[in-house]
Amino acid sequence: MNSESDTTAAIRETAYRLLSRREHSEVEMSRKLCSRRFDPAQVEQVIQELVYQRHLSDERFTESFVRDRYTRGQGPAKISRDLLTRGIDDSLASRYLSVAGHDWSNLAIRCRTKKFGDKSPGDFREWARQARFLQGRGFTTDQVREAMAIDALNE
Repeated sequence: MNSESDTTAAIRETAYRLLSRREHSEVEMSRKLCSRRFDPAQVEQVIQELVYQRHLSDERFTESFVRDRYTRGQGPAKISRDLLTRGIDDSLASRYLSVAGHDWSNLAIRCRTKKFGDKSPGDFREWARQARFLQGRGFTTDQVREAMAIDALNE
């Protein structure tokens, strides 16, 4: 074997090792492989090969990422930002964020209740603190408002 094919084999082996742990986006895989000082042209060639063989899929990555972050109690705005940094375009992210099984308002309510309990905030300062917590988790303003309307839940 020549040096170029040895390097390509090493890139492929590293990529498979990374994929054995979890799904990766194409951009994420490229960054990881290039950070290991592999030649970017060879990295791109291996990535295209993996995509063609369906071992690497932005769709599968996005679905898995959204599901994982949803179960961790993160809101759609934060998940969307995180997907963007991993090279996933808005249209693909939006498609998986709008899956019928994801009730973001209900998730915001569960996150607020888990952290602060069932009682309504006693004053504006506490209301603002809880709202900031939910916004930090990536929930939209409407979802935060619904989660903060706790009195409706206690009836």
